[in-house]
Amino acid sequence: MRWLVAPVALLMLAGCGGGSAPDDDTPTTTPAPQTYTPKQLEAALPEAGDIPGGTRIGVRCPQDAEACTTYPQGTVAVTAHVDPASPVGAEQVQDPATPIDFVAVQARRQADAAAASDAIKDARSFNEPYEGEFDLPERKTDDGGIIRPARGKGSIDDVTIDGWTGVVARRTETSSRSKTDQGLLIATISLSSGRTSVTAFVSLSAAQREPDAAVDLADGLVRDYIERLG
Repeated sequence: MRWLVAPVALLMLAGCGGGSAPDDDTPTTTPAPQTYTPKQLEAALPEAGDIPGGTRIGVRCPQDAEACTTYPQGTVAVTAHVDPASPVGAEQVQDPATPIDFVAVQARRQADAAAASDAIKDARSFNEPYEGEFDLPERKTDDGGIIRPARGKGSIDDVTIDGWTGVVARRTETSSRSKTDQGLLIATISLSSGRTSVTAFVSLSAAQREPDAAVDLADGLVRDYIERLG
């Protein structure tokens, strides 16, 4: 994993649901999660105009086959990477050292519900090094990529949004090699329902932004995706 706007307070953390419990002798049924076709998953992806400042879809899978990742057999993935025209929620920063904002939404139809749940576990595992205070060296990923050295503070929480369950990970980080890095606000929300999983990843320059800017944007992205999916 490499990697619209709603207040972070609207995130429904697991265990915070309301309502009264039914009587013990009252039969209850839970509707089976819907299974979506690849076309439905793709149609629900955001367009550039759905992102504040978005100008174009930089990569859209599966059309841009050469830039798309290959997933295990039985998995269908659709992805939209949006290129913002300028920093989302901030005035244009002219400093060439300012990181480029990155926004992406990915949905996968997994082989089965267990695989979708495993995808959420993977999302949690990927973000665990960033939980609490962290100071990490440069690292290589399994596919040969490089993750920059970073220090900062982050958190991981369980979350439920519109019946989809998963995790929300957020952090503020700066490069441990730079004395002038103004830092990044990074948020990932990964959810699953049945055999479908969806992830919103947002990385924003921290300059001129509120601390919740990235997680607010990620929250809105997944909510809008689920609403469009129907």
